[in-house]
Amino acid sequence: MTDAPTCLYRFFDADGHLLYVGITKNPASRLSEHLAGKPWAALVGNIRLTWFQSRKEAMDAERAAIMLDRPKHNVALTAHECSEGNAHMELIDSVYAFCARTGMSATTFGKLSVGDPNLVRQLASGKRQALPRTEARIRAFMQSYTPEVPQ
Repeated sequence: MTDAPTCLYRFFDADGHLLYVGITKNPASRLSEHLAGKPWAALVGNIRLTWFQSRKEAMDAERAAIMLDRPKHNVALTAHECSEGNAHMELIDSVYAFCARTGMSATTFGKLSVGDPNLVRQLASGKRQALPRTEARIRAFMQSYTPEVPQ
């Protein structure tokens, strides 16, 4: 069986919040199933489709979207399941937890930790892997960070 182009689909609410993300080779059929059978279907305000050359590429993008945006209605594949057994995803989980705890944006985190505002996005999308030295810098930054206190 040859790998065929695969579609990543995203359902957004009217305010632009990601409700659900998935992949399929037949978006018309799959989207119809979701819209007819899911209790959250009435919340859908926008649908975006992105095609990938292979199922693996689409799966990687789906995992990245789940990690980055944490869609409310993805239950079969959650951010936690995306990270199980994967040291790379564990690092990304740690970064997202740090950002949530400190209120720091991913862009600011990248700038402050390694001098690259694209760091987190690239790590989460799989376009970049953290070398051991970079991972050590990221972890050291998270461990030593002290938020500024307004005076």
